Amino acid sequence: MSAALVQDKKAPHTFVDDLESILYVILWIILLYSPSSLDTPSLTAFIQMVLDPAEYEGTGGSCKKDFLIGHSVLQHLTFEGRPSLQPLLMDLATLFAVRYEPEPSARQNQVLASLKQFATLDPSMFDHPVLNYYNRLSYLKSHTHVIKLLIKHIEIESWPRNDSAEQQRLVVPETVGAKRPKTGFQLSDRPSKKVRVDSSDD
Repeated sequence: MSAALVQDKKAPHTFVDDLESILYVILWIILLYSPSSLDTPSLTAFIQMVLDPAEYEGTGGSCKKDFLIGHSVLQHLTFEGRPSLQPLLMDLATLFAVRYEPEPSARQNQVLASLKQFATLDPSMFDHPVLNYYNRLSYLKSHTHVIKLLIKHIEIESWPRNDSAEQQRLVVPETVGAKRPKTGFQLSDRPSKKVRVDSSDD
């Protein structure tokens, strides 16, 4: 589910929400089945707060939106034997973050218009952040750019051969009685689907 729909269940459900959900499906599978630099508590916290947030009176909060805008977790994230995963996640997060970034001001748009007059002299001007903003918005008008991003990363030769999934462990809440953890947070109070956890000791 997109960050917009998580934050407000009454928000209009659009094609772009479905497109954004691609990122979370990929992120969920990668984090749960690929060894990464996230330790077990950090991985558990990220999944519960960002990918599987609890809902309170119609809102799941802004953690997913904040993750997209800042993507601080992704910046230093590494995957054992799978170096291509982090750039893929960064590209997707950066693309969809544009939905939640503030629109450029009138002054910024004026500066961009002036720079465009000299673009043929200096192609690096196309890296201007305001132009980047509008380019990303245009990419979200169809599936085309997302498909190109996925193909670009899939074709990278650094993918391991004979790769296999390795299910990652999550923190299992310590319970008092049947369902209530020592913290007082009751799992049965959560309306969303529970995250499967592995409580076995390896």
